[in-house]
Amino acid sequence: MEYFRVFTAKQGIELYLKTGMLLTRVATPKKLRTIASQYTGKPYKASRAGLEAALEDLRTLLDYLEDEQQAEQV
Repeated sequence: MEYFRVFTAKQGIELYLKTGMLLTRVATPKKLRTIASQYTGKPYKASRAGLEAALEDLRTLLDYLEDEQQAEQV
């Protein structure tokens, strides 16, 4: 469940940065930054730079979660 929420937040930020569209009407940039903050423990600025920083941190977190998941399967 944790992976899915992080992945969805990452996709929402990517969509917003590329097109300006919202993933859903509830997934606003502020809400996506809040979700990223919950998982990374970092605050993000209310700007495009803040969203880009959150996106990079979520990508790093997803890589870690994927590696952890693969290690459990072995």
